Amino acid sequence: MSLANCTSWGNTDNTITKIGNRVFITFGVQITAEQSSGSLIIGRIAKVYYPKTAYVRANAADSDGGNHMLYIDKSNGIIMLYVSTERYYSASFSYIAD
Repeated sequence: MSLANCTSWGNTDNTITKIGNRVFITFGVQITAEQSSGSLIIGRIAKVYYPKTAYVRANAADSDGGNHMLYIDKSNGIIMLYVSTERYYSASFSYIAD
């Protein structure tokens, strides 16, 4: 998993693991792009981790406990986060890959 427009948050280990066809992702990031709201590409995953369906949707919590939508696109492996004015986000989720 490569990050874009963000850095690891504190001592967070940003990980992606595949066991069989199940993918597990855990991350904590600080947004570094100058963007107060809207969609922001925060990373990419390798093709081996692409979701089985058109996209995966998950929640990412901000540093104030609010929830934000996160998407992984099957066509290109982009991880998109719908950010707000908060700058710290974390998530842990799994999905089925091909």
